[in-house]
Amino acid sequence: MSDIKNNDVPDMGHDADGIRELDNFLPRWWLWLFYITTIFAVIYLLVYHVFNAAPLQEEQWKQEMAAAKKQIEAHVAATGGPKQVAAEASTDPAVLALGKELFTTKSTCWTCHAPDGGGMPALGPNLTDGFKLNGHSFADTMKVITDGSPKNPVMIPWKSMLKPDEIYAVASHVWNLKGTTSANPKPPEGVDADGKAAPAAGAPAAPAAAPVAAAPAPAAVPAPVAPAPAPAETPPAPAAPAPATPAPAETPAAPAPAAPAAPATP
Repeated sequence: MSDIKNNDVPDMGHDADGIRELDNFLPRWWLWLFYITTIFAVIYLLVYHVFNAAPLQEEQWKQEMAAAKKQIEAHVAATGGPKQVAAEASTDPAVLALGKELFTTKSTCWTCHAPDGGGMPALGPNLTDGFKLNGHSFADTMKVITDGSPKNPVMIPWKSMLKPDEIYAVASHVWNLKGTTSANPKPPEGVDADGKAAPAAGAPAAPAAAPVAAAPAPAAVPAPVAPAPAPAETPPAPAAPAPATPAPAETPAAPAPAAPAAPATP
């Protein structure tokens, strides 16, 4: 490098490989940018963190969500929305066909519940039996599809992915799966309509045909039998007689001597 000398700029006294460090002035644009950002940082700190004069990003998000919720509620109130269709399941074949199509092809319902609603291990429960995890009413079915299940994190909310009429169609299809026969049903989970818990996995299920009243009545238990009266005491049998000793043969008595005949009277 050529030896450049600048007598107008103070030399800082540092030299490396012939390169001297000079105390040059910073560019004005850089200085103004530095001043402006410093002033902005001070104002931001005072407004958002000292005086709380304006909401932070999280608070802004909450406000926007609240405003959006009010808009949705106003729309539902004006159009009927889910309140009109959530009272009971549809029996319209077109609605049920749409629900089945959404359940089995256009959404991922079938991956957790099986195409026929029988359920999948470690994923979705069986939809064909009488046991439920989140309630037995049709409104409960609508709510689970809309907001997800608090008892099963695999069941996510679908309100952001399905329209209200599509949720209603899927809920109607699920409602009509109850009582059908699945090819490979998952063991029941939750409680039945009477609040009875499902049998534990692996426990032998009670016979389906045996009604609750079929339990053996107490009368069937053999009652203690009163002891039979002791038979009258039988006198001991007489000992067998000893064989009789044959009496000695009776000795014939000697014939008595004949009395002399009386003499004839002359």
